Amino acid sequence: MNIDHLELRHLRYFVAVAEELHFGRAAQRLRIAQPPLSQQIRKLEDVIGHPLLLRTSRNVKLTAAGEELLKRAQQTLRKVAEDLHSTRRVGRGEVGTLTVGYVPTFMLTVFPQLLNDYRRQFPHVELRLREFYTSGLLRSLREGTTDIGFTRDAGMDEEGLHTELLLPEPYVAVVPAHHRLAKKRSLQIGDLRSEPFVLFSPDVGKGAWEKLEHLCQQGGFRPRVMQEAPHWLSIVRLVGRVLA
Repeated sequence: MNIDHLELRHLRYFVAVAEELHFGRAAQRLRIAQPPLSQQIRKLEDVIGHPLLLRTSRNVKLTAAGEELLKRAQQTLRKVAEDLHSTRRVGRGEVGTLTVGYVPTFMLTVFPQLLNDYRRQFPHVELRLREFYTSGLLRSLREGTTDIGFTRDAGMDEEGLHTELLLPEPYVAVVPAHHRLAKKRSLQIGDLRSEPFVLFSPDVGKGAWEKLEHLCQQGGFRPRVMQEAPHWLSIVRLVGRVLA
């Protein structure tokens, strides 16, 4: 056997014999038969070019080369185990970096609590947060520059993406307290047929805008947009002025 055929198992076999100083106990520890174990140790000595063990009928002792190899083999096996453990943690998402994209309004949902829970569960993962409009978030996910995204009304059939519903949200209509619809406990979409709408721009959230338009069409009308806001915060300000 030459060094190209040396495997980690040869180091494990040697460490077991060197620590036990007994081939029988080492074989039991490794759960292999004793003759193959002795054979593999011989092959390892052939690769090293020096005896590693002094064998007598009564005991086994390490040579100077064997003592040196024991220290280095133990370090090597420990390092391999640590490397595999670290690699598994990366594979499980327990360490590393996670780039999270979100639309601004998602901050008004359970998203902050999800972030806090994730940080507690995976404290060694660096979270990188990126804010997008929906279209930009979907594009970033497809390009691979964002690992996971949280959006609203993106649809469940986005091409090239796996989507899951996190939580359902009802539609609500915000009207002045003195409005004729304010006293109703619930509304049908048709109740808003003659009402003016304050909506965000389709550029801000095309999917959400199209869904609302589709709901209105189901109610037999198209939404009459009185004012359009370029950003969701603008919606809040505009609604505030309308209700004042």
